[in-house]
Amino acid sequence: MKTLVLFDLDDTLVQSHKPHIESFHKAFVTVYGVEASIEEIYSSGLTTQSVVEKTLELHDVGREEVLEKINEAIDIMAEFFEKKKIKVLPGVKKLLNRLSKNKEVILGIVTGAAEKIGMNILKNTKLDKYFEIKAFGDNTDYRREIIEKAVAQAMTPDIVIIGDSIHDIEMAKVFNAKSIAVKTGETTKEQLKDELKQCVEAIHTHGIIGFPTDTVYGLGCSPFDQDAIQKLLLLKKLTPDICINRVSEDYIRLAVGIEDIDDILWDLDQTLNIVQDKTVVATS
Repeated sequence: MKTLVLFDLDDTLVQSHKPHIESFHKAFVTVYGVEASIEEIYSSGLTTQSVVEKTLELHDVGREEVLEKINEAIDIMAEFFEKKKIKVLPGVKKLLNRLSKNKEVILGIVTGAAEKIGMNILKNTKLDKYFEIKAFGDNTDYRREIIEKAVAQAMTPDIVIIGDSIHDIEMAKVFNAKSIAVKTGETTKEQLKDELKQCVEAIHTHGIIGFPTDTVYGLGCSPFDQDAIQKLLLLKKLTPDICINRVSEDYIRLAVGIEDIDDILWDLDQTLNIVQDKTVVATS
């Protein structure tokens, strides 16, 4: 059985964060007559159209006008990337060369960028030749649908998703895929570590933490803290005689205190790998 290896594009394979800021700004000014920047929103994981909509919403540009002119905006950004020099991240071509020679591997790109933009980045950097499967963010606001396009083309259940953001890891969970996170984008190991420290602090002070699971968010606390357990029962409206699930040994190590958070952070499975800014809440 072949393995489908899906790569995110921006800031996973190429250094494109600043060029995207420039290209969107040019489109905003030229097409919509608005001085706006995608730095005004949290754009990670969004499609091109969604980024335009959310940014211009802050400047009172209605969705109808955005959609009416979106193709013109995309054309301007695509032309920008056709001419702009884009840096391929260190080690990328060496890795792709090696994987492309493996007959058991299918290489694919999944990106929220519109196809015209994504293809110009790939051609500009000469990475397009490596990928048999390419799925872009046209006609959807949902990253899941982009990955579904790629998976449908490959027809294999064995999937690996590689990316630089929390959203890539979340999608790996959705598709029961292996995930590999790389620290090449805006989401840093330090951000993840800081969030986990807040959770550990909350647990040590009889607090409750919220965390993402494979379905919905869950609530948890130290299994050795009776005060926290009572809070948990109250929040979930459960009676004291109800059975409460305990997490695996690694999670318990996290709950009761860890000496080296760096090692633990990267050893935990996908559930805790997706803990990051805005995905974990701690209450006391």
